[in-house]
Amino acid sequence: MRISLAFLCLSTFFVNSALACSAQDIIVSDAVISKPLKGKNSISSFMTIRNKCAEDLKLLAVEAPFKNITELHDMKHEGGIMKMYKVDSIDIAANSVVHLKRGGMHVMFMKLEGTIDTSEPVNLKVKFDKDLEVETTAIFKEMKGGDHHKKH
Repeated sequence: MRISLAFLCLSTFFVNSALACSAQDIIVSDAVISKPLKGKNSISSFMTIRNKCAEDLKLLAVEAPFKNITELHDMKHEGGIMKMYKVDSIDIAANSVVHLKRGGMHVMFMKLEGTIDTSEPVNLKVKFDKDLEVETTAIFKEMKGGDHHKKH
């Protein structure tokens, strides 16, 4: 009986350890930040997030080294018009990939202060629920085409 109880306790420990998610299970890649447009004080950021955890995660925030207000956004069609709206978090299902991209979910850095050096990459802190944080490097890129952030 003691052996069975010990085995049960050890089995539970190893199963829970295998299910526990860590920062090493989250891969953030292809991070880019749009170069600021003249006269605008907001820029957007896009990236790919791979969740290799056996449990769902929520993207809560992205921090940049320049002074700003940061929000997570999504887009949806409303009355034939594409509209952007703020979201509190972005769901990332277990063992899945989420692409933050133009015309969809993305990060907004708004109310920028000072000059931003766009010639050098910047480090971003990507924050998730479960107290998980991943650092990644983002490059600045000139975004061609329409400005879907006209309301900022």
